[in-house]
Amino acid sequence: MENTYSDFVKNIQESLKQGNTEYALEAFRDNKYSAEIQNNSWDLVPVICEFLTASHKEQNSDVFKCCEQLINVVADNSNPEEALLQFIEEIEESTDDTKFLMLLTPIQKIIFRIPKKRLNSLAWCLNAIQTYINKCEVPEDVNLVGKEKLLLDNNEDTQRIVKLYSELLVFYDGFLNELETESADVHERSKIICKFLVQLLGKPLVYLDMEIFDGVKSKARLIAENLVVKIFKVVSNPLVLIEMRFDLENTALIKPNTLGIAVLFYLVYSQEILIEIVPKVYCPIYFFQNCLHLVTSLLEINQQMCTEKGLALALALMQRIKFIKLSYLLLDSEDHYNFCMALTKIIIYNQVDIIRKSALNIYQIYINSFEIRGFYLLIYNLISTLDHSGLIGFTITQYKDRLAQEFSKNERNMSEYFKGSKLLKLLRRCCYLHKNEESDLIELSDQIMATLNLLRYLALRDKNNTTQIWNYFDFLDGIYFKPLRKGIDLSRAHYELKIKELQEESALRGVSETSVTVGGQRLLEMPKNEKLKVLYSSLTAFDIMDSILSRLIECIEARK
Repeated sequence: MENTYSDFVKNIQESLKQGNTEYALEAFRDNKYSAEIQNNSWDLVPVICEFLTASHKEQNSDVFKCCEQLINVVADNSNPEEALLQFIEEIEESTDDTKFLMLLTPIQKIIFRIPKKRLNSLAWCLNAIQTYINKCEVPEDVNLVGKEKLLLDNNEDTQRIVKLYSELLVFYDGFLNELETESADVHERSKIICKFLVQLLGKPLVYLDMEIFDGVKSKARLIAENLVVKIFKVVSNPLVLIEMRFDLENTALIKPNTLGIAVLFYLVYSQEILIEIVPKVYCPIYFFQNCLHLVTSLLEINQQMCTEKGLALALALMQRIKFIKLSYLLLDSEDHYNFCMALTKIIIYNQVDIIRKSALNIYQIYINSFEIRGFYLLIYNLISTLDHSGLIGFTITQYKDRLAQEFSKNERNMSEYFKGSKLLKLLRRCCYLHKNEESDLIELSDQIMATLNLLRYLALRDKNNTTQIWNYFDFLDGIYFKPLRKGIDLSRAHYELKIKELQEESALRGVSETSVTVGGQRLLEMPKNEKLKVLYSSLTAFDIMDSILSRLIECIEARK
């Protein structure tokens, strides 16, 4: 819409620029200008909003206070449908928190004045507010642990977010109070309000700490608790929110976003805020299956607070199924693949030791929560997908431990997933040297150790060939034992040569010039003594591999 300024708008603009607040206030009180105010909101709103900024509040407080009154007069007397669009535009384009907060009350007044199409107007308004909130900067990761996280309350970004949310909580109270009055569209309005309350739990609030330490709550925690209370005034069953997202009949107008729901579930089911009033009738498996994608939405955000929330929610979900074995049929859902990929990345790459350990613990619980077929499918596919030797080795060890349980409890009727062709299929994945004897054995050391320990366990334990492992050792000798033995000999000779070169070269300023690569990592600018320590450590690893492989072959030969 093209702006065509009236003389009235121009006079108001000039009076405000000159600091003549008396003229502006008097003009707005004069009844002869009521039609101008009603019909020229499209032009008046930006003129007034220009002075509703932090800088004008500090440097020209009289004009600021004047404009605060003027904008509310516009909200009370203008054409509400036209004014709403201009207010929304001001909010969406604003970069000033003071202006944003000053517009909350007048925009609420306008919403209350719109008798028809209230639902769309309400959604547009709340969406504009959410758009502004989403632009907030969030605190940088500082890897704080435990009670140290309370220090984040002093962070400027945290303080800004808390201030904005504190005002928004009051803003939403007006709409929640209105829901208590009977109205034809109260049900639809409640869904829209619920949607945006849930979204407030997402960005940027999700990036703040919400735990309790020694009874002390962070400011973000207090905000989150308040939001949960408000959400539960509208919907008392959190699972309804998930069902809303997958109900094709629901429009985007009322569907809450996944991240907001994830934080709500974290607060309710992990932090147990209002846990006493949520329904307890849902099947634990249904609950777990439908909530797993919420965990992933948190884990996929590369930020400490989000990761910790995801892990805490995952653990809370696992606790609900700890006495149940999950069916392999659940794995048809992509949610399980996405969860595994997000979780394994944290185990491998996260910089905080306690987070990596927590993720590994959840990984172990998750794998073992499935019945045997699902367990086998997970192990097989994880070994095939992962490219981290340490985690592959850990996964192989999980299979070995469950195999040991089968021997103890069910040797006579052992599951097909621990014997025969299924066992061989898995062993072919474990016994994999991508470059045969030329493979980097240090890089693959954890996988190799775990595989050799699994095979040695079978050779010692399976005297009756229950698993049929003795049918496969000759085959494994050709594809794995011989290449591995040759690889150990070649690697040992290579590292011994590097050690000899280092010992013989004349070191310059304590820095070695010999190029050394161990486990795929090139050791640059490292003192000679440090390089030697790494090389000797690698030789020790080869000795351990050689020892376990030799004992395994001895067991096989003794049987023959």
